[in-house]
Amino acid sequence: MRLDMISRRRFLKSAGAAALAVAAAGVLAGCDGGDSSSKVPGTDTPNVPEVTSKQVKIIFADVDNGGAGIGNGGDYYEHPVLKDATVVDPKSIPADKIPQGYELADTTPVEIIDNGNTLLAIVKVKKTVDTSINVRVTLQLINATAADNQRELVVKMPGDAAYISTDDITLPEDLIWAPGMEGEKRPIGRAIFLVKKV
Repeated sequence: MRLDMISRRRFLKSAGAAALAVAAAGVLAGCDGGDSSSKVPGTDTPNVPEVTSKQVKIIFADVDNGGAGIGNGGDYYEHPVLKDATVVDPKSIPADKIPQGYELADTTPVEIIDNGNTLLAIVKVKKTVDTSINVRVTLQLINATAADNQRELVVKMPGDAAYISTDDITLPEDLIWAPGMEGEKRPIGRAIFLVKKV
């Protein structure tokens, strides 16, 4: 069929059918107007608010402070759950949504509370314990004078670390690793690495 012979009615009918097909494909793909790959946490169900999911306001309660809310009461996270859910699994909360300096105190699912206009869940958190250690590192310069042939750095490492690697160390701007040193590791307590001036 020639395009100059198509009627306006037929053109609009075809365009409408094409638009409907595109919209249907989006719905079938789980398109929610945002990221089409978003899922309800802990499930394979597409996150379509009010259709497959509902939003629950997660309030983080500090168990070390008598269960008081973290911050000024404004520290909460809107968490999607399945529409028929009655509990929230704290393990499904992304780590970056938990207040900085805290970790989950309890991973038991918590009840969703409906206070009439908001769905709430109180998740218990506790302050994280810093178990890191400071490791003294000696940098031995291979192309320096005797008076300036060593430098020392202090590097923060996990408390259970047995070794320190060049990957853990940020060198001063005027130094680079000596040939063959990149990727090397040394036992903590005898951490000597060869470097040279730039």
